[in-house]
Parts: sequence; structure tokens; C-alpha cells
Amino acid sequence: MEHTDPSALQGVADELRARLSQGDAMTYHVPAAWVVPGGEPDGTASRAVNPYAFYLQHVEAILGAPSAQAVPDAPPARLPGDWVRDAVIYNVFVRLTTAYDHDADGVLGTPSAPTPQGRTRNAQGVRESGTFLKCIALLGHARALGATAIHLLPVTAVGAFGNKGALGSPYAIRNPYALEPTLADPLLDADVATQFRAFVEACHRLGMRVITEFVFRTASRDGDWVAEHPEWFYWIRRTVEDRPAGAAPDDPRYYGLPPFGAEDLSLMKEMVARGDFSKLPPPPAWYRELFTVPPAHVEKEGDGRWGGTVADGTRVHVPSAFADWPPDDFQPPWTDVTYLRVYDDPPQGPSFNYIAYNTIRMYDERLARPEHANQPLWEAIRGILPYFQRSFAIDGCMVDMGHALPHDLMDGIVTEARAHHPDFALLSENFTIDDASRRTGYNAVLGYQFRAVESAGEMRRLIERCCLEGLPLPAFGTAETHNTPRVAMRDRGAAFCRAVWLVNCLLPDTIPFIHAGFELAASSPVNLGLAFTPDELAGLSDVPLGLFDLTALPWDGDAALARDFGRIAALRSQNDVLVSGHGPASFAWLDSNDADLVAFRRTHPCTQETLYVVADWRCRGPRVVTLRGFASAVEDVLSGRVFEPEEGVLSLLLDSGEGLLLRPGSSASSGVFPRLGQA
Repeated sequence: MEHTDPSALQGVADELRARLSQGDAMTYHVPAAWVVPGGEPDGTASRAVNPYAFYLQHVEAILGAPSAQAVPDAPPARLPGDWVRDAVIYNVFVRLTTAYDHDADGVLGTPSAPTPQGRTRNAQGVRESGTFLKCIALLGHARALGATAIHLLPVTAVGAFGNKGALGSPYAIRNPYALEPTLADPLLDADVATQFRAFVEACHRLGMRVITEFVFRTASRDGDWVAEHPEWFYWIRRTVEDRPAGAAPDDPRYYGLPPFGAEDLSLMKEMVARGDFSKLPPPPAWYRELFTVPPAHVEKEGDGRWGGTVADGTRVHVPSAFADWPPDDFQPPWTDVTYLRVYDDPPQGPSFNYIAYNTIRMYDERLARPEHANQPLWEAIRGILPYFQRSFAIDGCMVDMGHALPHDLMDGIVTEARAHHPDFALLSENFTIDDASRRTGYNAVLGYQFRAVESAGEMRRLIERCCLEGLPLPAFGTAETHNTPRVAMRDRGAAFCRAVWLVNCLLPDTIPFIHAGFELAASSPVNLGLAFTPDELAGLSDVPLGLFDLTALPWDGDAALARDFGRIAALRSQNDVLVSGHGPASFAWLDSNDADLVAFRRTHPCTQETLYVVADWRCRGPRVVTLRGFASAVEDVLSGRVFEPEEGVLSLLLDSGEGLLLRPGSSASSGVFPRLGQA
């Protein structure tokens, strides 16, 4: 594993050292978990520090650590980038994950400031939103959880027009080749690029990989590319505004997801399902007529978006985006982003100069031809990953909606990325786990556990698929993402978070994945994108969301859950052969009396050592469950409790959402699984 330019982290250390005296007069608090991974032994929630001394201590410790060992080449049967199969990933949204009320005044930043940049700072000028410098201090916490890789939500520059919330979404990309300036910590003079290099270098020195998420098919409506290359975008008449809530989908005064008749909807869904993209039904004529040719020149309008004038004098602007599939999902328009025009309008045949399912995802085969590809745009997109590889030495990429890109474009992205970094990992934000993703060159997919976790039956089906069949490629073992409900928000609490993590660390073809805050039993969702009930959406409609607003994780809470996460991940790491195999010899369900129990055994293929996972999926108070087929005592590795069977039946009192990791024998027995808390 190569380090980035060693001067980046050393330069940060030098600047911190030179400013030590400036921190003596500052009020600056940090979470105890950032000081001592796992939290202070006395339960202290936070500590007042000299910020320069605090960060210098972390940076010097990393600089003084032994260099990370070179990562071995992937085995011949594996694809380049398959190191991610063996990873434990910690998912960081920099702005949120390391946000903290440093001056302890009860308010994050300055909400009344006139600009998003101003809102992130407190009265001392300290940035209370997350930064790369603070993320360096967070690496000890991530390592204590067992993380071997950091997955960053987009760190690229964020647009300002149409923003949701006070700060805007990281997915509204103003420039895919530039970093978001507010991720630089103003404690340093070093620019954001230098601070990001220092962060990546710190990860590498600790033996951790860095995976950055990228958006390739949309851009912010005030993005740099709109002015530089108006032909890379769709344009509509300036008089047409986004469809307001309550307006009829077929009202020609408004723009949004185009309406289709019942017959066309049925036909297009049937055609897409069978892979037939010939002559897909187009949207109504009035909708197509909203669109114009791109203007020759554009200028910034008073509200911050780009506008222009076409040859006939019509004023035009770039429209917002919307959920593109299914074609009858009438969500409100995504006001902060617009779609890139990956194909030029064919000079002959029907016009495809509009945004709809058949031009931005389920590409009509009359449009999706090599001669219609917007080649300058494709070249710019293909160059993004090599730029970040050369400039910042990143190790992998999560591709946002990569399955919605043209196959030829995605192939080019993969080829270019691996030409510059042969062992570069590519991850897909795809809920489907199938061979198509593997053939594309992906090393892993997000998968669908965040949905399956809601039901013991669905979770058992997913576990059975992992343990008996094996998956075509690894999927994330995570019950929550930045788009889904938090596990702890549905009255399931920290115990269930622990149980889910335990299950995920014992499954093959599963990459344990911690969405930052999961280890803290955070209950506030980051976004409302997936799997929320109508009642939940209504109840959260006025709640600030971390993806768009300045919010923080519950860093001052109990750290016991995070400590258990690290111990469970260590057990997985120490016994990877046992947990990585699949097939009937390595797995079986336990005979239980409870339909809401997830209980199974894993067996080592050679030594026949066995352990049992028992997890309560009901989460509605303590209860006694029984397991049959046990001839001798078992010990819970998590607590040290020993359970004796009676006539082959184990009776277990489970707390709400509790998980147990059982092994044969008692603490005096030898075995591959030491009790948690022991060396």
C-alpha cells in the first residue's frame, strides 16, 4: 500500500506545532471517544483540550507508527480490488460524522449566518461541522471498531442553488474534480486538498484503505460544467417551474416526472423486465416540448442558477432531476441536481431531447449507440477517478447509481481506474446482488439487508442465501445506510444494533459495514430516501437531516456498544476461515420454538469447531426461548455466561434485541474464540 506524499501529514504536524500557543486561550471540547478509542474508563463524555495539542498528538502518533505492511497481491481467482472482500468498512459523511459542539454552548455553528460556510463555524471561528483534520483524530475510534477501510460519502464541491436544508446535499456536485472547501479545518492554513491528502496518508500509515463515493450521472444546477459545457445538459424554457405539491402530473405549466397512461406504463415495465429497449414508449408530446436546444452561452442568474438564451430568443435554464424508475413514482423534484446528457440527440429519427426513464437510465436502443455518445462528457467522467488516484491515492470508489450508467461508459470508468491503480476496488450502490455486477467489474454491492432486517423471516432468507448458496459477489452487511431509517429509531435500541452486528460478522460473502453512528445507537436518520413508512415520513418532515443540515452524532452517549463492536469484529478477523465458507457443512439453523429468533450454527470445515449465533428479532421485551439438540453446556462469548441443557434443550432468557455468541464448553475450555475483553 503506497503512502501519499509524506509531506502532507508531516506538514499538518508542523503547522499544528507552530500554533500550539494559540490554543491555550480557546474553548474547545472533543468527545471522549476521540481522545481514548472506546471512551474514557470513567465514563467522561467530553474533554476540554488545546485543539492544536490534541490534533498534534494524533498526527504524531500516526507518523510514529510502524509503516503499514504491503498488501499482498490478490489470489488468482480474485478480481483486482477484491481486497474489499476481507474488509470491515466504516462509513463516514465527513461534515456530519465529526461535527461537534466544540464551544459547548448547546448550538452547532452559527445557524443565523448568511452563508452555508458561515453556518458551520462558531463565534470563535472554529468549524463545528466535520473536517478532514477531525477525521484524522477519528481514525483511532474507527480502528477500535475493527475497521480496515473508510468509505467516504462524496467529498467533492457542493452546489448552492436549490439546496435542501441549510448546507445542501453532498450529491449536488458543483465540480467533480474539486473538493468541498468546508471540509478544510480553519485551524490550519493548509488548503482542503492538502488536508485530504493528509487524511488519506494517515489512513494508509495505519493500514486502512480509503474508498470515496462518486456521482457520475448528475450535477448541481449551478455546477461549473453547466457554464463550461452547456451541451452536456438538458434545457427547458425558463417560464416552466418545478411541479409543486398537489399539482396534476399532466399540467403543462410544470416540470417533473412525466406522466404516462396505464397502457404505456404496463408496456414499458414489461419491456424493461425482459430487457427489450427497442422503441420504448416516450413521454407525452407536451412534456417533450418543454425542452429546448442548449444555449450557446450561459450566465449566472440572480437566484444563483445558470440561464441562457437560445436562437429564437427564448430564455432557458437547466431543469431539476427526479426519481427516474419506476416511471410512476411521483416524488417531488430533486431541486438541487440535474441530469447529465450522456447521449446527444440523434440527427435522424425520433428526438430524445428530454429527461425521462428512456434517456437517463433505461436507454432506448435507438439513442444508446456509440455514434450518439457525448464523447467529451464521457472523457471527462472517465478522468475523475484517475485524477483522484493521482492526486490523493484513494484505493476504491463507491459508484452512485452506477447500474444506471450506459454499459460502455461504466466499462470505460472501470478500465481507466484500474489502468492507474491495478488493485482499485469498485463498489456499486445496487440493491440487487447478481452476476451482472460482477461482470461489470464491481467487487461488491450495497445489497438489500437494510430491507431484510425489518423481518426475522426475510433476514433468515438472506442468511440462508449467504451461508448455503453463496453470493455472486460480496454485499454489505449493514442494517442501515445514510438513506434508510436508523436501526435504533424504531424502539429497538443498542442491544439490537449489537445483535445485527454480531450476525453480520459471522456471515460469508458479507462485508461488515458500519454507517457512522450505528455503533453509537444513533436514532436520528441522515436522509429519508428509502424504507420509511408514511407515518415516519410525516413525523420527520420538519426534522433537520444530517445530509442537508448541520447536525451531530450522539458522541457523548454510552461507549459500551462501540467497544463490543470492536471485540466482535476482532473475533471475525481472528477466525476468518470459520466464517468465510458456505454450504451445508458450515451452516445449519438451530431447532427453536420461536419464529422471531434468528439462530444458526457455523462450523469450521477442517477442525469442526462450532459456534452458535442466537439473536432476538422481536425486540419487544425479555422472554425465554428454547433451542433443541444440545448435548453439553455452552458459553456466551459476549458475557461469559454458561448455559446447561436439560434433556438436550437449552432455555435462554433473552433481553429485548439481545444477541448471543455461544460456543461448546465453559470458560475453562480451549477454543478459537476468547471471551470478549480478554487478550
